[in-house]
Amino acid sequence: MLGIKQITKMVISMYNNDTVSVVLYKISDHILEYKNMIAEKSDMGLFSGKSGIALFLFHIYDFSKDAKYLDCAHFFLEKAFEDINSGKSLPTFCSGIAGVSWVINYLAGKSYIGDENLEVLIDLDDYLHKSMIKYAGNDDFDFLHGATGLALYFISRIKSGDKRSEYLADYVSMLKDHSVYNEYNKTYKRLSPVLKGESEYTSVYNLSMAHGSSSIISVLSKYYALGKNDTEVRDLISGYCRYLLNAENKEKYENGSMFPSYVNTDGSVLSGGRLGWCYGDLSNGLALLHAYNALENKDYCDKSLEIFLNSTERKDLKTQLIRDACMCHGAAGLAEIFQAAGEHFDRKELIDSATYWRDTTLDFYFNDNNIKGFSQFTLEGMKFEYGLLEGIAGIGMTLLSYLKPGNNKWRELFLIS
Repeated sequence: MLGIKQITKMVISMYNNDTVSVVLYKISDHILEYKNMIAEKSDMGLFSGKSGIALFLFHIYDFSKDAKYLDCAHFFLEKAFEDINSGKSLPTFCSGIAGVSWVINYLAGKSYIGDENLEVLIDLDDYLHKSMIKYAGNDDFDFLHGATGLALYFISRIKSGDKRSEYLADYVSMLKDHSVYNEYNKTYKRLSPVLKGESEYTSVYNLSMAHGSSSIISVLSKYYALGKNDTEVRDLISGYCRYLLNAENKEKYENGSMFPSYVNTDGSVLSGGRLGWCYGDLSNGLALLHAYNALENKDYCDKSLEIFLNSTERKDLKTQLIRDACMCHGAAGLAEIFQAAGEHFDRKELIDSATYWRDTTLDFYFNDNNIKGFSQFTLEGMKFEYGLLEGIAGIGMTLLSYLKPGNNKWRELFLIS
């Protein structure tokens, strides 16, 4: 079987490493030039704002060894804590204190900052536990904006003491209470809201990574894989996976997808899922791979590989709704997912797809020959963003991951690894 290094050499990209580096420094230098404006207009968030931008800049410093990026990284991190201290705070993983705390824990673990910085997390952990309980009590298990994102943060902190294990036990217990169990087919599922029209919400069984069961499966699997041999956790993972697998369309949808984005309460589906990190087959494939890593159920591994291989055939940008380069629903996110899957399964087809979508990411830049080519598609028009999820910091992380293979533990925040 070919090793990953051999496979990587076999893949021919439209863009050489020097070109990728030029674009990467265009991103990082743009952030440096406009740092005050960016800090003023952005929140503290990991996915949406300052702490995520700081994470990117610490990685750029590690890559370049240029102190100006390190100084700017500290600038954004300090601004994030100014937001916390001023009371401008949400607890969420996407935009709030949980995300900032995850960054601090991550940076200390990578020795980008000193361990003394972890002391600030002790009081924040208690606050975040109370917030997680409140979200769960309100039946909000969203990854980006609810209890599941906070649970992922506590998994990153579990080595810091038994209290975090108790917090996660609370999450598991409340998730089970708010999940619907079907005795006949041994499945778990739960309702969550999705936007219907401009302002109306409807409840569905959401299969996505950003807001649905794929993130629940992934987070539970990460918890179980730490050696928490908990029957309740195992049953929840298995039950949610069964529901996901039962939702597969064996004939595939018109866009080539195997799964819908969500299932209506009456069991109907509108269409197949898009290609993206947030929604669609790739998020389902990642969830099943996490479940396999935890439970060692080969069926999950086989279906995950089938999903990824099927997704390599879905390359039409219009059909797959790829309108920009961002991590959330754009080409950079696809490149990172296929790269991670290719490394895991040691499959050339997946590495080739990573190259295709990385080239597509760079196409968005070179089509305009300007960093504004990395603007995000919105229903109101193209919008230039700076954060990890929808902006240039996330695109930069994907380019860095390509130029410096192996330094990609950051993927964990997206549940890509």
